[in-house]
Amino acid sequence: MCNGNNEFLSKEYLINQIESLINRIYNNYHRPFYSEMDFQYNLLLMLEQNKPKGWSIYTEVPYDEKGKEKHRRIDICAKDPQNNLYLIELKYKTAKEKYFNPFWDKTMELKQFSCYTDNRKAFFVDVEKLKNLFEDKENNVKLAYAVFLTNDKNYTENEHKKSHFMGKDKDNSIQCSLKEQKNDQEPVAIGEWHEIKYKPFIKASIANTVYFNIVEINDKIASR
Repeated sequence: MCNGNNEFLSKEYLINQIESLINRIYNNYHRPFYSEMDFQYNLLLMLEQNKPKGWSIYTEVPYDEKGKEKHRRIDICAKDPQNNLYLIELKYKTAKEKYFNPFWDKTMELKQFSCYTDNRKAFFVDVEKLKNLFEDKENNVKLAYAVFLTNDKNYTENEHKKSHFMGKDKDNSIQCSLKEQKNDQEPVAIGEWHEIKYKPFIKASIANTVYFNIVEINDKIASR
């Protein structure tokens, strides 16, 4: 369990939780996340198990977007004892990779999400959604996070991109500036890339790496 309310769902805490979860699933269970819902469920379960007293954790929480009739949902939400809200949106886009599925007792393969521009754009949409919810003070959102998980290094690089840049900044091993166009003066937000090595799922393959980008939505970012 978390040691205190001030630590729970800070950016550092969430990074540590995601890294711990990936290590457990990829290295201990020796499999990837099967899908975005699998990633969401396991992160939700970990947060639920570690939440401080008085906190509540929710998933797939609907909300009304101003000017639109369609209900939208937040992947993971939390509420502290002071009724402050914490929001998390997740994306999980994969390249093909074989693994052994113990349920079906056979080798299977992750889906190839090849529409890179659309996938990066979807992450930008998550960031904008969270910024809008954060800016509306009626919502009482204290912190919000957009997380992008992938086994495809292509997303961590800016080369050969035409729009929606989210690769690592030059001369920086972690930081990335989310920009819709390369020459934009102000980034949409600032993210951080983190990576975890894992043992190969199949003997014939080589050890691989999974990456996740985390963007924290706070007062500074929401004002952009």
